[in-house]
Amino acid sequence: AEEASQARLNASQARWHEARVSLAAETASTYLQLRLTERQRARAQAEADSLAQSAQLQAHLYQAGLASPDQAALAQAQANDAQDRLATLQASHAQQLKALVALSDLDENALRALLAPGQGHFPAPRHFALPPLPAQLLAQRPDVAAAERDVAAASAAIGQAQAARYPRLTLSGFFSPTLLNTDGNLIRAQTWSIGPGISLPIFDGGRIQANVDAARAQYTAAAASYRQKVRDAVSEVEQALVRLDAARSRQQAIAQSVSNYQRAFQAAQERQRLGLASPLELEDSRRTWLAADLNLAAVEHERMAAWIALYRALGGGWNTTAPAPVAPVATAPLASGDAE
Repeated sequence: AEEASQARLNASQARWHEARVSLAAETASTYLQLRLTERQRARAQAEADSLAQSAQLQAHLYQAGLASPDQAALAQAQANDAQDRLATLQASHAQQLKALVALSDLDENALRALLAPGQGHFPAPRHFALPPLPAQLLAQRPDVAAAERDVAAASAAIGQAQAARYPRLTLSGFFSPTLLNTDGNLIRAQTWSIGPGISLPIFDGGRIQANVDAARAQYTAAAASYRQKVRDAVSEVEQALVRLDAARSRQQAIAQSVSNYQRAFQAAQERQRLGLASPLELEDSRRTWLAADLNLAAVEHERMAAWIALYRALGGGWNTTAPAPVAPVATAPLASGDAE
């Protein structure tokens, strides 16, 4: 019973660390989404300004008889759509900020001050090395460690259930001091009794065997859960690595695309300055560049999200020597029997 209780305590401590890792990952994901929204909002503002400029130019051309009514109306509609997207992003940013306040338990004004310097920029992830051996990898997962302790507790519970078959010896008794007053004379007396008792579980109607069978079934379930936890851990790490590699490859390709679109915009600016391009062509080139930059922001966000997923899949750096949330308890040796 002591071994089972100790194992359950260790499992609870590991799950406490698992909750901390989950909270850290959720906070990081929300923070990352906030930064993406800030970047999208800045690009949406630039796009809205560009579309408003194009709508104004189309209106002047229509008034001068150089553009059709549908061209002017379409340009104005696109400008209105851009304002709608900008308002949506602003509302999303406010919601994400509220979520971070709840996750961090910080005052909103203090949180805004902390977030202000890095507005619209993604953090640089701290790259960490992966252990080469699967056993080392899985040891960093608090949920796997908790499942392993559940198996140990279930194993000890089998021995506890089997022990009910054996005779149980008990000692009972009492010790009672007595004080008597007879004609002013105090007489002290002590009465005591002690004796053994024994219980022989011979006729129990199969209750003890049923308890043993139930304990074995719980052990089988705990072992199956542990095996599933191990498989899930390996799968989550592999998926996070695939996401990270894919995002890294995409980021390199899209970054080159953005660079080329930016050079095309700069060339359009120069042609417009020389009178070889119209303001409408310049705004079209600007919006193409902004759209490519938004794609780059999305893939950068995906890469950071992949790092967070890998951090979580590896147990957040937790290990079995991490401090416990409660006072340390002496570890009892595990039972060697009944661990099928």
